[in-house]
Amino acid sequence: MSKNKKITNLKKSSIIVLIIAFVGFLFLFFQQELEDNKECEQSNECELSLCDCKCYRAGQTPEVLENKVCGINCQEIHEVFGCECKSNKCSEVKPIKVAAFNIQIFGKTKRAKDDIMDVLKRIAQEFDIMLVQEIRDAKEETAPYYLQKINEAAGYQKYAFQRSERLGRGSSKEAYVYFYNTDEIEFIKGSAYVYNDINDVFQREPYIASFKKGNFDFTLAGIHVKPDDADSEIGHLADVVDSILAKNPNEKDIIVMGDFNADGSYFDEDDNINPFKSSKYHWVITNDMDTMTKTDWTYDRIVMMNATLSHEYMSNSAAVFYFDEEYALSDKELVWDVSDHYPIYAKFRTDLIDDD
Repeated sequence: MSKNKKITNLKKSSIIVLIIAFVGFLFLFFQQELEDNKECEQSNECELSLCDCKCYRAGQTPEVLENKVCGINCQEIHEVFGCECKSNKCSEVKPIKVAAFNIQIFGKTKRAKDDIMDVLKRIAQEFDIMLVQEIRDAKEETAPYYLQKINEAAGYQKYAFQRSERLGRGSSKEAYVYFYNTDEIEFIKGSAYVYNDINDVFQREPYIASFKKGNFDFTLAGIHVKPDDADSEIGHLADVVDSILAKNPNEKDIIVMGDFNADGSYFDEDDNINPFKSSKYHWVITNDMDTMTKTDWTYDRIVMMNATLSHEYMSNSAAVFYFDEEYALSDKELVWDVSDHYPIYAKFRTDLIDDD
C-alpha cells in the first residue's frame, strides 16, 4: 500500500472516531438533559402546593422553598384534586369535560368556510372528549379534516377520533365521531361498535365506545334521535343501556348523550312515563337549559345512572356551552351557520377509587 493511501485511510479512521465520539457526547448530553428535566417517575413523587394549586416535585413546593404557610381550597377554587406524574412531569389532576355537539349538516360545504371552522376548532379544544353528530359526508373526509384543523390549532397531534360507519335508513346518512384529547383520555381498544338494532328501532343506531382517564373508565353511547320518532327512540335507549350491561356486567359508568330531540313538538319533556325517564336514569341536562341557538328548546341531553351520578360526576357541572357568549360572537348569522345547537357537557372526577 502506498504512503498516500495509508495517510488517507488514517484520516478517514480519525474522522470516523471523531464522529462516533461526537455522537456519543450528544447522546450523553441529551440523556442528562432529560434526567435533569425529569420531575418524577411515579405520582407519589409529586406534591400539591396550597399556595398556587400547582404540582411540584416533592420538597420543591413554595411552602418548602420559600417557607410559606398557605391554605387555598384547590378543589373548590381551581378544581384541582391532586397530582399525577405524566410524561415525567408533575401535573395537576383536574376533572374531565365530556361533551356532545350536533354540528348541523357538517360536510363539504361547512368545512370549506374558514370563519365557521375557526369557531369549531376552538370549541373542540374546550373539552377532553366530544361526540359530534350529523356528519354528512359520503366521501368521509370531514372528520379527518376537522381533526387536522383541531391539531393545527393545538400545535401538535393532540387529538384523535373514533368514527362510526355512516348510519341511516335513507340516502342522507350520518356518522358519529368521538374526538378526544390524547393527553388526557385513553380510548379502550376494541370497545367501539354500533348498537345491534335487530328490530330497526333507530334511524341512526347509537354508537358506543369506552374510554379511560385515571381511575375513571366509562362507556359512552352517542345518539341522534329521529325527531318524528323521538318518544319511541328515547324509550328504547333503556334497551341500549341493558345491552351494554349484558356485554359488560361490571360497567357501572354508562353515559348516554346527544341530540335526543327531547322537547318541542317531538317529545314531552315533563312526561315521566317513557322508560328512559324512570328513576333509574338521571337527566343532568335539565329542562330549563336551552340547547338550541335559535329557540329555547332543550333537545340535547346527557343521561347517566346513579353509580356515576353519585361518584365521578361533579354535582351541578352539566351545562350548555354558549359559544357565542364565550367568544363574543355578535354575528348571529355566523352563530347559526356554525349550528342550530350548542354543545352540552358535564365534568367528571378521575381521581376517586374505581367503582367498576
